[in-house]
Amino acid sequence: GDARSNARPRVAPDGLSVFYTSTSSLTGESFVMRLDLRTGAVLNLTNGTSGAAWVDDAAPALSSTGDTVVFTTTLGTSDIWTMDAATGYGARRVTDDAHVDLSPVMTPDGSGIIYVSYRGAGEGATSSPQGGVMLAPTGWVLIRLDLRTGAKTALTEVNEPDALQPEVDP
Repeated sequence: GDARSNARPRVAPDGLSVFYTSTSSLTGESFVMRLDLRTGAVLNLTNGTSGAAWVDDAAPALSSTGDTVVFTTTLGTSDIWTMDAATGYGARRVTDDAHVDLSPVMTPDGSGIIYVSYRGAGEGATSSPQGGVMLAPTGWVLIRLDLRTGAKTALTEVNEPDALQPEVDP
């Protein structure tokens, strides 16, 4: 009885699988899924709680080799995580701050992640009365996270036009 919506598909570099966000119409929970295009098998990569806790995982993107998935999860605040693309194991938080961090993509060489971070005044994301998430219309900046050093570099300023879904040209 739970009609799920599927969004933000990303095809693996080898073309053999698709990663996407699957969201429940009943609870609003979302998970990162992997669809094997050869067999039709679907693997829920991020539902480690088996229903014991509410989950909000979304926006998967892949490394250029296809072995790592970068995604957003919300545990109090929205942060960026990575995990093994084949199994979902080895999940690791790569941002841990008070900012709302969304829409991650990996650099082609795998050394960094580009993502959107709310740095404006007030709340970056709020819940609507219907249970959805509403994003602030302004105040978003692009950040580059160096995975080797942990250094974060702002690529845009708060007063510049917002970019909510970055892409990296290979």
